[in-house]
Amino acid sequence: MYENKTHIRVCLSFRCKIVLLVTLFIYLWFSIRWSHNLPSRPLFEKILIDDDWEFSFDELTWIMVTLPHTPRVEPIEKVEQQWQGTCFYRRKLPIVDNSYRILQFDAAMHEADVWVDGVHVVHHLGGYLPFDVNVSHGNNITVRLRNTDNPIIPPGKTLSELDFNYYGGLYRHVWLFKKSYQLRFDRDIRVQYENVNRSQATVRIRFNITHDQNTLKRYRIRYLLNGDELFPSKVIDLANPSMNSVAYDIKIIVIHPRLWSPWKPNLYTLSLGLRSNIGTKEIVFDQENITIGIRSFEFRSNSSFLFLNGEKLDFLVGTNRHQEYPYVGYAVPDRAQRRDAYKIKAAGFHLVRCSHYPPSIAFLDACDRLGLLVINSIPGWQFFGNKTFQANALDDVRQMMRRDSNHPCIFLWEASLNESPMSREFMARAHAIVKEELSNGLTSGWLDEENIYDVFAPARQHRDRPYFYRFYRAKNNKPIFLAEYGDWEYYASKNHNFNQTFLPQLEQFQNTSRQRRCDGERGLLQQIFNFQEAHNDNRLASKTACIIGDANWVMFDYKRGYAPDIEASGIMDINRLPKFVFYFYQ
Repeated sequence: MYENKTHIRVCLSFRCKIVLLVTLFIYLWFSIRWSHNLPSRPLFEKILIDDDWEFSFDELTWIMVTLPHTPRVEPIEKVEQQWQGTCFYRRKLPIVDNSYRILQFDAAMHEADVWVDGVHVVHHLGGYLPFDVNVSHGNNITVRLRNTDNPIIPPGKTLSELDFNYYGGLYRHVWLFKKSYQLRFDRDIRVQYENVNRSQATVRIRFNITHDQNTLKRYRIRYLLNGDELFPSKVIDLANPSMNSVAYDIKIIVIHPRLWSPWKPNLYTLSLGLRSNIGTKEIVFDQENITIGIRSFEFRSNSSFLFLNGEKLDFLVGTNRHQEYPYVGYAVPDRAQRRDAYKIKAAGFHLVRCSHYPPSIAFLDACDRLGLLVINSIPGWQFFGNKTFQANALDDVRQMMRRDSNHPCIFLWEASLNESPMSREFMARAHAIVKEELSNGLTSGWLDEENIYDVFAPARQHRDRPYFYRFYRAKNNKPIFLAEYGDWEYYASKNHNFNQTFLPQLEQFQNTSRQRRCDGERGLLQQIFNFQEAHNDNRLASKTACIIGDANWVMFDYKRGYAPDIEASGIMDINRLPKFVFYFYQ
């Protein structure tokens, strides 16, 4: 009896082994078949590569750094001029694979040369907008940056005469985009809105697809809004072997849309999926997820009031913002960018003007989510420069549009060099570029030119004060937005209108809006009086002139190239601590 039981146990064990071996064989067979139908790595990736960079001033001594990075920590109190010079960054990317790979620098100040595996591949001018480097066949990256004075790079003016600083370094993110050579979206995807109302809205999507017909014969595109498929996708046959890029212009009707506004900043996620077959399996070759907000801005021919989603807006209360922080200059992390947007909104403002350059994407993302209207600006300040400078400034208009046009928060595109003596030809071309890139985009400029710019956006302080704009009628009856007020008109006399180095007499200086938190109660109360007086006068002027809003100068104190002290007309100090006047707006 005992032996029989033992024999049975042995037989069962042998049967289990047979079953396990057969199961393992079947699993391996299907795994091999499956592996032939699937790519070995993801076909598309977006990788943040802020870590593991090396930094050097001389290419002899290198230190490890993390982006965003500034070449030199700058003191709050200016003891010497902001650093300018040449510096270097280098990094080894992940191992090269069979992917189409693009390295995107969100910003680098402000003349960049890039080498890939020792080969010079890019020379880029401009410190506030992104540029790309193709790294499909290399992984050793070296970047040389210069932030020295250069009259062909906007803003163009020498630092010693400039009303802000341009700090150095790789001060924003760097991304690695990996896509398939066979099938991919081009990254410039444009979304705009037509016929917007609460019943329905048309979402227009423009994009390009690049494909390789030698390996793929067909593909399809999926369109999803917040995860819901908008309509069944059709299979597209690649019938023309000579084409490797196809442009799409798609219009989608959204029923009962949740509209975006400063009071209800409703957002959607628009997903575009690009699919095709490898073997018998359909694979997602590429996917783009875009945050959008459905809304419309317009000025109607019979009125100079601004209409948002068909409803007239009241007087817009706004502010100006410089992006620098103490010590790190421009190398500000995303959470600090979001914190700035939150503080602007918490102060009671509807709008922020990005003076005088495009801000970080993180700041615009925060404005989208908080419901904060934005005036986006190209780099410029009291400088027009030569033909090369002007061409670079016009390129900034186009690149700003291509980076930011999908942000619902952007209300105006300031395609104008701030306080600069621009030619009519330049202004007309800048205005036209905005319309080419975004047909319903609204432009603003600080000069009142006929048939140029949709909004006249002067600085109140550079006119006869305080009554000049009460009965001013802009050319073509265009609306007026007072882009700056509250500072210079309480600091300089009319005879020193654009003379930034003018030093007032002591009795005038006591009445200035430039008051630091350490200046005590009298100075901070004086600042409140100035801003309240100017803002109330702007609102009064809106009763008789086509003034839609104003923006004070400025939200945060900041440092300047031309002056030894902090510009202290902010309603918060450079550390983002409130002064008395913060609570007036709140």
